[in-house]
Amino acid sequence: MPKPRAFFFLPERALRPDGIRGYPHAAVTLAEGLSGQGWEIASTVRDWVAEPGGPALFPGNAALEGADLIVFGEEYFICQDSDRLPDAVSRVDIPMVFLDRSDLLRYTAWNSGRSMRKFDRIYRCHGSSYFKYPDNVRQSVFGISNRIALACAGGSEERDGIMWNFRHTQHAHNTRIWAERHVKPVVREHLETKVTRNGDAEPPTTEYERLMRWQTDGKHFASYYDEMKRSLVCSCFGGWFLFPIKQQEGGPFCLKTRGLIRRLPIATKAIGQWDSWRLWEAFAAGTAVMHFNFDEYGFLPGGPPPIQMKHYIPVTERTVKELPDILADRRLLREIGRAGQEWAMENYSSTAISSRILEDLGLARANMDGTSYVDERSFGIRPEPHV
Repeated sequence: MPKPRAFFFLPERALRPDGIRGYPHAAVTLAEGLSGQGWEIASTVRDWVAEPGGPALFPGNAALEGADLIVFGEEYFICQDSDRLPDAVSRVDIPMVFLDRSDLLRYTAWNSGRSMRKFDRIYRCHGSSYFKYPDNVRQSVFGISNRIALACAGGSEERDGIMWNFRHTQHAHNTRIWAERHVKPVVREHLETKVTRNGDAEPPTTEYERLMRWQTDGKHFASYYDEMKRSLVCSCFGGWFLFPIKQQEGGPFCLKTRGLIRRLPIATKAIGQWDSWRLWEAFAAGTAVMHFNFDEYGFLPGGPPPIQMKHYIPVTERTVKELPDILADRRLLREIGRAGQEWAMENYSSTAISSRILEDLGLARANMDGTSYVDERSFGIRPEPHV
């Protein structure tokens, strides 16, 4: 039987209107998982090589015919600066998904538009119980790609300190500003605070690192991962405080009140754009994650949520005063790091994410016996267009 086939619509990375090359992390993670489960990967453009001289995960220049699943990578619509779908997909009846990893910008509001109703599923990162989502949206996360898993493997038993070295400071998230003011002073009384940031001036040490840094648009530093694996804790705060009511993500009210709250500044119980590479790098490295309380702030990861004080260190305005006792217990911090790593690899690796998506789409059997679910028309989940 032929392999099931996933077709990825990816942009030419150089076409982003803001001049950034971009990095299709969500598409790479899903494709890695599908490939490992026996799926053939086809794509519009050639992208992502796992090692120098190796074959491309996305071979490019492929035809849509014969696909069992259509996937739009996260930056496809940003690059063309519109939510317009290509004509080719209007003539096919194949399960179609969009991987949306975008920041809390105007692009996220496109998910409520007419074009996006044509998707069977939109897998949206940064999920929050404070947002109203269309019926075809499901929550997801950045997760742990094979690159991240490899870079973070083999953590040290001799760990110390907390990583507190966010890459961007010019337009810092106001959740990080809050953490700087209220959490960092408490933390540095108990742990060495590592604040050195990696920069473009730091040369890659191997051809592999050079390749990964180029492909990730400057997000891969071997020294960063080595320091992560030597650290007890990692500060993973991120996102924007929002008005704590149900609202459209990226809509006018959401963006205007975000700006108002940022200028005041105040802390609220609603946070948008809370997910990050850093969060999953820390989990993968076995470093104890410190982040806002998933339950109290309404974070929706799309799969099993982490358990407080088992998989991560939860923080709220109310519980900052409890941190000294937690940080003083080095054994507890190591246990949280190990348990968080096991939880994340079990539920949010490339294999776990792809398996969950296939199950959600009714395509799980396709990776076992080569059956084409397109021929059987058994998915049956595409919502009726709104009028």
